[in-house]
Amino acid sequence: MGRFRAAAVAAVLVLSGVVLSGGSASAKPPWAKDLALISSGIVRAQAAGRIDAATAGDYRGVTTAAAGTLPKLRSSRYHNLAAVVHQVAGFWKGYDRPRGRTLFAMLDFNTRWFASHWDQKSGTDVVDYADGTWYRAFPGIGFQFHPLENFGKLNSFVAQKNDARAAQLAQSLLDRSVVRGGGLAWEYYFRFGSGRPPWVSGMAQAVAAQALARAGTRLGDPQLTAASQRVFKTVPSLTREVTTGPWIRLYSFSDVTVLNAQLQAILSLQDYATQTGDAAAASLASRLQSSTEALLPRFDTGYWSLYSVDGDEAPLEYHKYVVRLLTMLAKRTGSATFAAYQQKFGNDLRQPPVLKEGSGSGPIYPWPTDG
Repeated sequence: MGRFRAAAVAAVLVLSGVVLSGGSASAKPPWAKDLALISSGIVRAQAAGRIDAATAGDYRGVTTAAAGTLPKLRSSRYHNLAAVVHQVAGFWKGYDRPRGRTLFAMLDFNTRWFASHWDQKSGTDVVDYADGTWYRAFPGIGFQFHPLENFGKLNSFVAQKNDARAAQLAQSLLDRSVVRGGGLAWEYYFRFGSGRPPWVSGMAQAVAAQALARAGTRLGDPQLTAASQRVFKTVPSLTREVTTGPWIRLYSFSDVTVLNAQLQAILSLQDYATQTGDAAAASLASRLQSSTEALLPRFDTGYWSLYSVDGDEAPLEYHKYVVRLLTMLAKRTGSATFAAYQQKFGNDLRQPPVLKEGSGSGPIYPWPTDG
């Protein structure tokens, strides 16, 4: 983020003068208060020793760029960038090096993007070539840092033997890690469902342990391997007990029992354990597998899979995802249960549902206008 340092000199003048001066309070743009909070947060963080002067200058430069861009935007571009500014302002009391890096790099990316592009459809992933980090589009709140997607990309780069991209992304992600429960974690900074940020994902943590361990082996980097071991420390605390055993929490704030998250966590922890020899991870993966095998019938409607226990039917993309995961797990573990449900859910994609003819309801006559 050093490229923003040149703008830092003008930052204080813009924040305190151009953006926030002149006119009555009612004439100020809605994001003026957010910019003031961000400015106060940077001062607070530097005074507390959580960031140094150079980092504070970088953050001010990013904020100045957003302040200069917002008045030039219209329509959804304006609303998306303003939403990200508001989001960053919401954490003004807690800027430190990893959280600040994540938030201000995300704000910088959104500023540069919306200065010359329109918003994208939900779920679109775009890379910031400056450091290799990926951002996912959420119309209305701009492009968000999405840990699971980033570690999925890291896994892909390792599988493709794209060492340069893998090394760059791995380092960028480590720079954004926070310490939780004695381990490394990656936080989500946007609201989702009933969850208030920052929240974490057990599924994302399992994939992170897998991806960093694989990258460490591929790149011959023991620091990445050591980081993966610190990541795994967070995973057991992100499980909950269901009737059949442990289940991964897709969201740290929710008890929803999601099938695809559990299956992915098993695969990821198995890979991580293979790469590192971590016996605790192998044991947890085994217990997750037993729990899943016992609960799988609860996810079967007879013609489709459920997204979660007692929940709605899985959307097509998630049903296909579950079939792929079950296929890999059946082959890897030799589980007859996984093989049976892989076959059954796979058949559901091709076989039309069986329709049963019901009895007629009888004739229906219109009500006469005269009664």
